[in-house]
Amino acid sequence: MREPPGMVVTHRINHAYPIYNEGYELHFDRIDHWLGQVENLLSFGRQGLFAHDNIHHTLHMAYSAADCVTQEGQLDCSKWNN
Repeated sequence: MREPPGMVVTHRINHAYPIYNEGYELHFDRIDHWLGQVENLLSFGRQGLFAHDNIHHTLHMAYSAADCVTQEGQLDCSKWNN
């Protein structure tokens, strides 16, 4: 039996590209490490990876992520990591 998503959250942003402040790496690494521990959560795209990627890169990541969801709705982490 398929279940609909429990919650979807979107945020509108004023700027599409991240702004790097001196010393951002320490804060980014902390957040990235914490998010990496949240089960079934993928963070990608410009804001999720804090990267200057293009829309076709983000769409490729989205399609790849969808490919890693099992029939039971679980994320196949080993497939995603590959």
